[in-house]
Amino acid sequence: MYVSDKYHKHVRKIRSNSKDKPEERLLGEIREVYLANLNNLPVNMRHDLFNSFVQMYYESENQRQDIFVFAEHLGGVIDLFNREYDDANTTMSDREWIVVRDLTDEFADDLDLETLTYVMNELLSGGHIRG
Repeated sequence: MYVSDKYHKHVRKIRSNSKDKPEERLLGEIREVYLANLNNLPVNMRHDLFNSFVQMYYESENQRQDIFVFAEHLGGVIDLFNREYDDANTTMSDREWIVVRDLTDEFADDLDLETLTYVMNELLSGGHIRG
């Protein structure tokens, strides 16, 4: 079972209780669950990751896509930083990989060595950094 499975379960619960809630409140609930599933990362990095992905969501051509589609997509980031990334079942855009790369570099000194090595290997194997 992936860490993101727990996250997705919570997102489905938020969705089922979402009637008449404003998007800002739903996003806050999603943020809370997202951050809790990345508790192995420095607090500022968790927030920066979430904020960067939210910014991409609101700037995307598909703006106003379902907020829950966006939330489900974040499961890949959770798996990546929990060393459970499944490349075959998860897609991230080049822009998303750039955010991951830049924030991993920025917080490298604060990450545990296993997580740092894992994420860097994923970045390298995906062609997002050069060896």
